Formats: sequence, structure tokens, C-alpha cells
Amino acid sequence: MNLFNVPRFSVMFRPISSLTLRLGGGTGYKAPTIFVEEAEEVGFRNVRPLTNVRPEKAQSASLDLNWHNIFGSFTFDCNSALFLTNLDDALMADEDSLQADVVFLRNATGPTKSIGTEISVRVTYEDFKASFGYTYLYATRNDNAHSSEIDLNPRHSFGAVVIWESHTQQLKIGLENYWTGRQRLVRNPFRAISPSYWITGFIAEKGFGNVRLFINLENIFDTRQTRFDSIFVGDLATGNIRTLPVYAPLEGLVINAGIRYVLKQSE
Repeated sequence: MNLFNVPRFSVMFRPISSLTLRLGGGTGYKAPTIFVEEAEEVGFRNVRPLTNVRPEKAQSASLDLNWHNIFGSFTFDCNSALFLTNLDDALMADEDSLQADVVFLRNATGPTKSIGTEISVRVTYEDFKASFGYTYLYATRNDNAHSSEIDLNPRHSFGAVVIWESHTQQLKIGLENYWTGRQRLVRNPFRAISPSYWITGFIAEKGFGNVRLFINLENIFDTRQTRFDSIFVGDLATGNIRTLPVYAPLEGLVINAGIRYVLKQSE
């Protein structure tokens, strides 16, 4: 097997000046490694050496569309993509070994397939800028003649960012919201499907000449996985614990503020 044979192709077509279409695809390889999520959950204890495993082999194709237009004071940009991926010999942890608290990695007997789309829209009007994005991803793995959806993979996710910025007043204010849909969970004793959740952030910056004062609030409403479930099982006193897969933020609310000094560029 020639690991360096990774053909790719890309074609671009522009039917009008404001519209661009791109079609691309290719192949790739990835060498096996023990640094997988299942090994991290047990702190890399009882991880068996890699034996008789093959590199993962991927084939993918995508169709991208970009549309840019100006309507008076509005500037409009739209990017969308449709993509397909097929992965052979995907590296996975054997479920039977995990039941015995042993991580034995092997290749899946069938293909791992994914199909998805991404859509992003950006609109500007005078001092306002708004960005919106949506992603759909459906991925399945076939192993031992059984097909199942990939865990920890939200089918739907959405994000929106709105910013107002005035250069004359040296002031910028922004608000961002990100929504993550439900995810399939395995090895979680509390639930089989995760809850969906929102992450909200806020930023403000005020300039005084060369000095900039800013404050940034991340995850304002303190969304974190520990509000839904525990993030481990076992006994902390003895240290015999197992961390659970992470499907939501762990750090919660984060606030930072500071002062920046901007040097003037020489003319």
C-alpha cells in the first residue's frame, strides 16, 4: 500500500461576478494512535498496545457556493457547503474491552460515513455587522454488520454574532449566541441522549486615544455539563474513578477584562 498516493481535485466555476461555485474532493490517510477519547477517559490506564491495526483511509467530496452582493447600504455574503465523507478502517475502541475497563483499539469492520451541510450568512449595514451560521452533520459507523450513529456528534448547531462598532466614538459592543443540539451518548449511566444547550457571550471595548479598555464575558448563563450530570463515576477517596465523555462546556462562566495600548502606525 502506498501511503503517499493521495489524489485530490478541485474545480471552480463563476457564472456571474457575484457567485462562485467550487467542487472538490480527495483522499487521505491517518496513522493509528492511542490518543483517543476512550483512552483519555481512563487516564491512559489499561490501554493495550496497538497490534494489527491499519491506517484509516478517507475519501471525501464537497460542493461550495459563495455569493457576495451589495444592496444599497447593505453588504451580503452567503457561503454554503455540502460535503460527503467515507472512512475505511476507522480506529475504534472495542466495546467488550471497555466493559472490562480495558482499552483495546482495533479497526472497524465497516465504513464510517458522514454527510452534512454548512451555511453561513454575513450582513453589514453602516456600523452594524451580523453573522449567522448553521451546521447539519449526520455520521454513522458500521461495525460487525451493525450500523449506529456516531456518539458525541450534534446533528444540528447554530451560531449568531451581532456587533456594533463606531470608529469615531472608538466603541465596540458585541453579542454572540451558540446553540448545540442533542448528541448520542455511550458509556454514560445517566442518559443516552444529551440535552441541547445555549452558550451566550458579550464583549465591549472603549477607546481613549491609544488606550483601549475591554471586558469579555463568556458563557454568561453558566452553561456546563455539571449542571446536567456528574462528569465522573467512581470513588474520589480511593481515586478509582472514570471520567465520562464531555458533551457540554466544563468551565462555566468566564469573565476577563483588561487594558490595551495601540501604537499609532507611522504615515
